[in-house]
Amino acid sequence: TMVLQQCEEKVAKVVAASIAASHSSVSQAEAAADAATAQAEAVAAQASDELSALRVLFLTKVSEASVVAARQREQALVLEDRVALLSAEVQSQEDSKELDNRTATFQDQLAALRSELLVKLSEASAELLRIGAQPEVAE
Repeated sequence: TMVLQQCEEKVAKVVAASIAASHSSVSQAEAAADAATAQAEAVAAQASDELSALRVLFLTKVSEASVVAARQREQALVLEDRVALLSAEVQSQEDSKELDNRTATFQDQLAALRSELLVKLSEASAELLRIGAQPEVAE
């Protein structure tokens, strides 16, 4: 019985040690899980903050791009207006050159007609003088 009692005591000590060790392991595991959870929450919070910052940066860049695009559209419209004005001016200059060319042609034709008229008048005057100088025609 003594041996049995000693065995029971040894078994009780082993069981108690085993229970104490398992309690210690559970406590350590819980502490490790709590630490891991806290670390995961910190990483998630940091990731959320970074995501928010990236979202703000993205929205800022989109806004800046919209402003630049609007400015470029305005500049394109101004350039289109300038091109239209320059085209109209070029057309006006071409029309003016055409008018100048027509005027010059008309003036050349007018000068030719004047010369021809002067020749005809000279001929007519000469003919009138010749007719007036003849005695039978004068009668």
